[in-house]
Amino acid sequence: MFIDFEGIDGSGKTTLSEVVAGRLRALGIQVYHTREQGEYKSRISKSLRKVVRNPQNLGLLPWAEFLVYMARDAQVLEERIIPHLREGGAVICDRYFYSHVLLAQGRNLPFERARTIMEQVSGGLLPDLVVYCDVDIHTSRVRKKIADIIEHDSGSFGRKGLSGIGLRDRMRNGFLRLAADDPQRWVVVENVGVTQKEISEHVWQVVSSRLAEKGLLPAEYAAKGTGTTEKHEPRVDTAGLELPGGGARLVEQFYAILDEYISIDSRISAYHINGVDMPQADRLREKLKDQQPVLIAYGLQGVESETAWVLRRELAEREPGYVARSLAGYPLEGEALQMRQELKGAAPHEVAKSLKGLDCDTSMQLRKELFAAAPEGVLASIRGMDTPAAWEFRDRCPKKFCPEALAESLGKVDSSKAWKVRRSLLGKYSPWVLRGLGPIDSEEAWKLREEYVGLAPKLIARTLNGMDSDRAHDMRERIGDAAKEVLDSLKGLASDRAWAMREKLKGIFPSTAVSSLKKSNDSEKAWNFRHEMVVSYPGDLLLLKHVVEALWRTGKL
Repeated sequence: MFIDFEGIDGSGKTTLSEVVAGRLRALGIQVYHTREQGEYKSRISKSLRKVVRNPQNLGLLPWAEFLVYMARDAQVLEERIIPHLREGGAVICDRYFYSHVLLAQGRNLPFERARTIMEQVSGGLLPDLVVYCDVDIHTSRVRKKIADIIEHDSGSFGRKGLSGIGLRDRMRNGFLRLAADDPQRWVVVENVGVTQKEISEHVWQVVSSRLAEKGLLPAEYAAKGTGTTEKHEPRVDTAGLELPGGGARLVEQFYAILDEYISIDSRISAYHINGVDMPQADRLREKLKDQQPVLIAYGLQGVESETAWVLRRELAEREPGYVARSLAGYPLEGEALQMRQELKGAAPHEVAKSLKGLDCDTSMQLRKELFAAAPEGVLASIRGMDTPAAWEFRDRCPKKFCPEALAESLGKVDSSKAWKVRRSLLGKYSPWVLRGLGPIDSEEAWKLREEYVGLAPKLIARTLNGMDSDRAHDMRERIGDAAKEVLDSLKGLASDRAWAMREKLKGIFPSTAVSSLKKSNDSEKAWNFRHEMVVSYPGDLLLLKHVVEALWRTGKL
């Protein structure tokens, strides 16, 4: 039997494919999983995967990218899948050719042409069953972020992600169309609002019963049950809700939802108090600090309460990196200085990064102490600084030493010296040059934006942060719904064109549309917009978080 699991990032397909593999093995069936624990066993396929993921290959064109993906899976097919099927065992695939056809379509390549190539490369060998794990792009984004935090991988990025989350949405729609067109082969499993135990049992019921129907699994092996599971969809009651006057009721409901989620998925509860500096958030942190220490430590940045400082002390030994990271923005004095000194041995990179924006003698001395152990962190801390002292550190890092960090350290610096370094790094390190561009309004900066807007719309949108010119808004229009960062770049802007963009994208990226108002925006128009969005999306936890924070920051509670 040949079973394929498909889904966008954060859909849970990898975990669920391994659950099914384990259940089949427990029945005495020989199982080969093509990408167990996210790793290909085929050395050549693993190498080809690195080519399409590596952001240094930003210039890889859509057809070339598609053909590399085809080559990767053709290698897995010939080297692993076909031999194991011939032996009479089960093969479980974590993504087959379908994903790459839909990625190609998402990059505006002709679907039929891509599918024809897929059929030729696959030789007509299709899975007996395709399990499509469906999640919306907002759930996908939150899960991906949580996974990155827990795996301490929040600073890395892949090439595909530079296109923005809009690509993920187009792929999701494509998967749903494929499933609707071939219901005998495809089954859709919605993986939202359920516990890991519930969705695992549900998937096994669906898969085992389908395999039994097809004669691929003895009927007595099929799991008993309806193949359905109860969804948990907590949402606030918006009946009669007025903002900001009725904000206290909204806040109470929001934290009640997070309390409820502790028993469903405590990671969700911990993630949604990230950076929230409120007593209710502090109480929740106390509940979650032992279950989710990584997420709680990560979320302390910007939190100034006494509880937060106690937690920093408690978690410093377990999570020194995230605790050090949470010190960003604090001056070099008192407990903040003492903790940096204590943590610089265990987490030199994060302590160095926490110095960002500090340009005093003490900070420069600390950078010198940390440079040998954490040059990338030191460079990150001088982002935007165009002083002789800052350039001393850059000059100690020639482009062969740590080129990515060097490029990003130039953020917002528009001097001729900075441009000379940027130009020397373009090509192989273009993504990091773009990440280190910032809202520079020079002609050379605009030339870069024009050159890369089609290849990396997400990065280009980030370079527009706070820019309110017609030229910037024209660029946002070109990027459109490809990247939520278009809305992120509007933070604090209240011009007619900024509002027009919020209105245009609010149905696609609702929580980001609300966060783009900034927490301190206390205008009547801003509150009317927040109220409208809460009523329209009463179950969107990120959106509710942004509104709750705005109520707190503007003194409405």
